[in-house]
Amino acid sequence: MMGSLIKYIKLFIYSWVFCIAFLLLIGAVISTVSFFTSGEFKFPFDQVLRAVFFGFVGGSAISLAAILFKLLDWYRSCKDKKV
Repeated sequence: MMGSLIKYIKLFIYSWVFCIAFLLLIGAVISTVSFFTSGEFKFPFDQVLRAVFFGFVGGSAISLAAILFKLLDWYRSCKDKKV
């Protein structure tokens, strides 16, 4: 029981870190393109906060979907064994 709980906590942390890093990377790419077009590099602090917030939301959604699909598979396999 405790081992599976630790796996799910790791899944949440990994998905949060991935989503936050991906959103920060997207913001950096957009700022770099803006730098080449206008000559001014703008990466506002609000963009960082937005990336962190939506990274937590997106990472949580990914983790909850993975847990839900695993539980559905477990339920279906138990249901098939009974029939």
